[in-house]
Amino acid sequence: MSNLPCGNLTVMALLLLLFCGACSGASETAGLAAAKGGDTPRPQPSLSLTSPPSELLRSSSTTPVTHGVRGSDFDPELPSSGVIPKPEGKGLASFIPGQPGASGLKGAAYALYQLNLQGYAGELIFDWSFNIEGTPAGFSLGLADFAADRWVWFPCEANGSLSPPDPARFIDPSSQRVLAAVLSSSADEAELSYLRVGENVPPVPILTVITPFESLPMPLSLFANYSYDVDGEIASYVFTLPDGSELSAAEGMITGIGISEPYNGPVSVVVSDLEGGSSTASEIVDLYYVPEVDLQISESSGMADLTVRLEALPLDPVHSSPPLFEWDFDGDGVFDLNSGTQSVVFHVYDTPGDFQPTVRLTEPGGHSRTDTRALSVSADSGEARWRRVALSGKDEWASTVDMTLLGGLPAVAWVDHRRDAGEHRLYFCLAKDAQGRDWNPPLIVADKLSTPALAMNLRSPLRMLLVDGKPAIVLCNKAESSSETLFIRASDALGTAWDSPQQVWDFGEDLEYIYSDLCIINGNPAITAAAPAGDFVFRRALDAQGSSWGDAKTIHAYGAYQPSLCDVDGRPAVAYEELDIYYKRADDASGDTWPILPNLLDADGKCPCLRIVDGRPAVAFDRGEELCFIPAADSAGSNWDSVQVLHQSSLGFGGFADLALIDGKPAISYGGTSQGEDRGLLWHTAGDGSGTTWSQSAPVYQPHWLSYAQSVGLELSGGEPGIACSSQGFSADFLVYY
Repeated sequence: MSNLPCGNLTVMALLLLLFCGACSGASETAGLAAAKGGDTPRPQPSLSLTSPPSELLRSSSTTPVTHGVRGSDFDPELPSSGVIPKPEGKGLASFIPGQPGASGLKGAAYALYQLNLQGYAGELIFDWSFNIEGTPAGFSLGLADFAADRWVWFPCEANGSLSPPDPARFIDPSSQRVLAAVLSSSADEAELSYLRVGENVPPVPILTVITPFESLPMPLSLFANYSYDVDGEIASYVFTLPDGSELSAAEGMITGIGISEPYNGPVSVVVSDLEGGSSTASEIVDLYYVPEVDLQISESSGMADLTVRLEALPLDPVHSSPPLFEWDFDGDGVFDLNSGTQSVVFHVYDTPGDFQPTVRLTEPGGHSRTDTRALSVSADSGEARWRRVALSGKDEWASTVDMTLLGGLPAVAWVDHRRDAGEHRLYFCLAKDAQGRDWNPPLIVADKLSTPALAMNLRSPLRMLLVDGKPAIVLCNKAESSSETLFIRASDALGTAWDSPQQVWDFGEDLEYIYSDLCIINGNPAITAAAPAGDFVFRRALDAQGSSWGDAKTIHAYGAYQPSLCDVDGRPAVAYEELDIYYKRADDASGDTWPILPNLLDADGKCPCLRIVDGRPAVAFDRGEELCFIPAADSAGSNWDSVQVLHQSSLGFGGFADLALIDGKPAISYGGTSQGEDRGLLWHTAGDGSGTTWSQSAPVYQPHWLSYAQSVGLELSGGEPGIACSSQGFSADFLVYY
């Protein structure tokens, strides 16, 4: 509803303001003093009420006369309150229709109203209503008779209406206005709710919304207590909140409503009066949540040619839609990359300098936050060295790691154990270049896993290979009431999408230690699955993709663990641990039958890794305090040479050793100790293709603690070695030497 215009009250706006405003000081004194009988009122300054309507005037002045009250005797003034004072002093003589002369009517003409009737074509009918406290009063409504220049009083009830006779007499012909007064005879207190001419006009709603914070969660407050009803009294306020619920508030305000869900739309209030009229006011509110963003970088300093993993972690996100991320790698204010919803990126810092990498998070409503870190890059030494790239986040527990090559590009897979059992995630990450300097963001291959974490010197329950041109992963998983081996293959050659996991072996019960390995046997993928408390089995797929699998074949009845599977001279072969290290090779190319008796390779060894070296099977393993290498004497592994001890450490070794060919020569990467010169990740390289001579151990990476160094050495493009490992038991790392 709009405000009433000055000087013009329409049919729906010919109203008298509620008698409810308190004034202070001189106005209150003047208003009450004039009510005493016999006093002559002092002239008062005329007051115009500017909020609304400006043409409505009031007075509490009275003049006792013997033959009516002249309108010219009244000077308008604002009353002190909206109640009628208890009558005091002498009575007020009045003219009442049908009773000429003084009537002896006692009371106080406490209010004078002036109504503008310009443009009003309806009948002159007055409606009124009083709120009464105390003894019911006798009321009279006085109208200025402009034709006779006098007041005419009409007895009335607390609620009613009046259509005066000969209404033209009561309308000022020059201004088209009506002058009305109210008289109370005996009530202790009476408040005029409304006095009007014409139809009821709905209240004027005014809604104010207070949102004290920039973003959610926040307390929302709605105020409608400045709403008004120009011809009566407001009866109710009903607010509609962002969630669609309605809430009534007698005082016209609600405060401190907790809002946590984003909302962009109206909130409203319906204001109703005693006559049933109502109006609605609404405001559009944009209640949004911009989560604080925490930028994590894998390195805070390093030499040029430094690869840094940057991850933006939204804190307590609320939106169902993910936010968008932009990256300013050097902190110059220009955002170099928009990664969409991808919250992890890698960047290579080629030149020395001090940088302030910054991420900008923008939530779906368009609001954003930023976070910045400091990075110092020194000049490159120019010498060949191991260069590390952290692939997983600092909060992950990535103790299960493996890698392979896809079209010459290194790829790494790992399981994040930071979540509770049943909530583990399998990740895959592919490099953008052959040296593994820059990487694509990690991709979730599978979640809701419960992959067993590693214990010291236990082989990784995860293996990744290229299967018919696409990466594939075998891993152990602890299902709800059993343990299983899963096979997962990518849908494309670069691993950008993955098929659903297949169960290729069910151990039948929930076992603490379970192991699997993957190899290509006679063109098809094949797995081994072993548990110290269960059978040791071999199972080969019936096709090159691993879509269907043949029957499981038992390799060893009970007690084997940590198997390593390899194709040896056209047949599947395994090296495994059962207190000692053993070797078995199948009787046929498909692995349908296996010999009963194995070859004993070492009585004290553990954690074997079986590979082909110079056309013959060879095994790398450790004896607790010794790193060992043993090659076969023939291509089938029927006979074996002596064990070579490559390295000794009184503190033992911290993880599974991996054997691979680097530039045509065998090399072994393995986890060293937690302290001393053998701390961290180490490696040995052979001096020839057969592994008859070996170099001294050399450090690859020495974090504070290297736990469960499950690592795989591979020959990368150009012959540089690359290693994937779990450093400190928490981070999946890739290391390349150049």
